[in-house]
Amino acid sequence: MFYNENKINKVMNKMKKIIMHVDMDAFFAAVEQNDNDCYKNKPVIVGGCGKRGVVATASYEARLFGVFSAMSIAKAKKLCPEGIFLPCNHNRYSSISKEFFKILNEFSPCVEPLSLDEAFLDLTGMEKIFNNIEDYARKLKSRVYEQLGLVVSVGVGSNKFIAKLASDLEKPNGLVIVKPGQEYDLLKDKPVSILWGVGAKNNQKLKSLGIYKVEDLLKTEFKILLDHFGPSAYKLVDLAQGKDERQVVGVREPQSIGKEETFEVDLVNTAAIKKELLALSEKVGWRLRQKKYLAQKVTLKIKLKNFQVITCSESLVAGTNYDEVIYDIACKLYEQIEVKEAIRLLGITAGKLLKGNTINLFENTDDRKKALYNAIDSLKEKFGETVITKAKLR
Repeated sequence: MFYNENKINKVMNKMKKIIMHVDMDAFFAAVEQNDNDCYKNKPVIVGGCGKRGVVATASYEARLFGVFSAMSIAKAKKLCPEGIFLPCNHNRYSSISKEFFKILNEFSPCVEPLSLDEAFLDLTGMEKIFNNIEDYARKLKSRVYEQLGLVVSVGVGSNKFIAKLASDLEKPNGLVIVKPGQEYDLLKDKPVSILWGVGAKNNQKLKSLGIYKVEDLLKTEFKILLDHFGPSAYKLVDLAQGKDERQVVGVREPQSIGKEETFEVDLVNTAAIKKELLALSEKVGWRLRQKKYLAQKVTLKIKLKNFQVITCSESLVAGTNYDEVIYDIACKLYEQIEVKEAIRLLGITAGKLLKGNTINLFENTDDRKKALYNAIDSLKEKFGETVITKAKLR
């Protein structure tokens, strides 16, 4: 029997969606507390520990002092002087994340990662497997806790927007299920800023129209919204009604791999700048090789002391994941810009990625170089990406 793919897709689209959003609570801080008994029930703040560092994650104990993600470390220390301030341990967090996603993939064949610690799961059509969605969600929460020692918040709804909103309602360790038809009751009294796409600027614009709550937006004449927000008004109204047609998409190939660094002291010396470009090139090259990608484009980002941002790129005929090639291009771009101001931040991004870990035959490489990189990468795999660095590449 032959099946018409279009008919199958139409049937699937008509089915009532069951979307789950899973989020590990205060992930970085929770990992640190779980790994170290002396940190438990104490305010833990993870992030850059320098003067210009920012908070990556704050434990719920730290949040009681008013410390939140993206806050400067300096402000966090003023608000929570007794806090435990820790640098990010990315290797450890990535390791835990891999185990987390292994668990999620046991609960759904369609998992869309959003970050190291959160994802959407499409459970549509799986009703006969789990029978009761609440029991299934609790089973997932228990599995994560038993295997990783961490708690997650879970939201379930008819689409991605509702599921994500639900998972945020009862953090930490929450479980909220929004049944079809309950979307409006959930949304109507919420501030309009909860709608995706409503940032500070649009929120202020909505307030100027007398729109503070979701209910206010739905009572506003659509022409007024269209005049002020253009085509985005359609999306605003859909979200306010609890509608979201976006599909859960499985693992997607990354568009780019990059690394940037904000410095405690602005850089003015060319030698110091190139030293930082070397360190960034090594990290980007290592991540490309680790994920088995070749880059056909290198982009340099510079943020000056006055916060002006400059970016420039160069494309490659043959893809590369070698540190020195990335470094040479970054230096060339830096010299072309002729920067005359002190530099606050540097970043290197590898783009136009090709899958495959073999350098193009047209690139002049030899077996000794490949062997050297294999040895370096083996050490980094075992001890972390900062275990070995080059003093210079020329």
